[in-house]
Amino acid sequence: MEMEKVRRANVAVKNYALHCGIKSVERWAVSWLAGTNRTEGSAIAARSAAIARAEWAAEEEARASAAEWAIARAEWAEAEEWAAAEAARAEAARAGL
Repeated sequence: MEMEKVRRANVAVKNYALHCGIKSVERWAVSWLAGTNRTEGSAIAARSAAIARAEWAAEEEARASAAEWAIARAEWAEAEEWAAAEAARAEAARAGL
């Protein structure tokens, strides 16, 4: 059973920590996989860093969504302005101006 836990931990470290973009976590992952730093304290530190990375990624995604919404809203407003200008030109043409 203990070997299964280690195997699962190794898979998680390879998949999520080894190339996460946070240098301290990546260094920890290398030492974990090498078997040189498997203390509970180091695992807790790595988990905390991984959580912080996930929170940052979620914030980035929210910012990207907000930017996409702002762009779509600006495009809609521009189309609305264009439609209003077209309606005004048509009205002026009907009035013979």
